[in-house]
Amino acid sequence: MIVDSMTYEEIIDLFKVDCAILLHKINENNKRFQKAVRESRTKGKRYFKPITFSGSRGFNYVLQFFDYGIDYPTKKRLGLYYYAWFRKNRGIYALSFTKLGGSVWHFTIYHPHFFDRYRDRFLKDPNLSKPEVIFKFVRNNQKKSATNIPSEKYPDGYWMACTDGLCLCHNIHNLIIEAKTFITWDMAGVDQREIGIKSQELAIKAGFDLSIPVEDFEEYDLEDNYVGHGSAPSPI
Repeated sequence: MIVDSMTYEEIIDLFKVDCAILLHKINENNKRFQKAVRESRTKGKRYFKPITFSGSRGFNYVLQFFDYGIDYPTKKRLGLYYYAWFRKNRGIYALSFTKLGGSVWHFTIYHPHFFDRYRDRFLKDPNLSKPEVIFKFVRNNQKKSATNIPSEKYPDGYWMACTDGLCLCHNIHNLIIEAKTFITWDMAGVDQREIGIKSQELAIKAGFDLSIPVEDFEEYDLEDNYVGHGSAPSPI
C-alpha cells in the first residue's frame, strides 16, 4: 500500500507489482471494443466511456479506449491510453509510462502542483476536481516530446512539450521523470518556444504528429521583439 514516506522509486516498484490487474482489465475489455470498432461506420476519432477501477495498493486506474475512425485500417482502428493516480502527503499524483521498442523508456510522475497550474493556466476552471483535471490533461496531450536541457537554475531540467503547453520536469534518473509545473504556450519565452519547435521536429522524425502552435511563434517573437532569451514569466 502507498504510504507518505515512500520514494518515487518505491512507488514505481509497487506499481509494477500492481500492474497485473491493469493488464487483466485491458485484455478483458479489448475484445469488446474491437467488436464495437468493427461494427462502427464512424468517421473521425470517437472515445468510448472510460473504464475506472482501483487496485488494492492505492492506485486508481483510468483506461480510455477510442476508435480512430473508419478511414483507419480495421486492425489499427482501436486505440488505448491509460494512467494511474494516487494519494500521497494529502495530494493527488498521477503516474504514466512511455514505451520505446516494446520496453519501458521512462516513468513520469506528475506532482499535484503540476495539475494546479494546468487547471489555473489552461483550463481556467477552479471547480474541477483533481481527477477531472488529470483526465483532461491526459486526453488533450496524448502525444508529448521530451528534451533534457539543463541550465544554471535547473541543472536537472527536463522540458516536455505537448499540445497545450510546456511541462517543466525534474529528471530524477534515466527511468523516472517528475513533472513539476506547467506553462501555456502564451506564457513561453523565446527559448521555451524554440524547445517547442525542436520537439515537434523530433516528433515528426520519430513518426508521429505533435500538435504545437508553432505557426504563431515567429509572429509572436517579431511583434514583441524580445531582447535576451527566456524572458518568460517564472514557470513556478
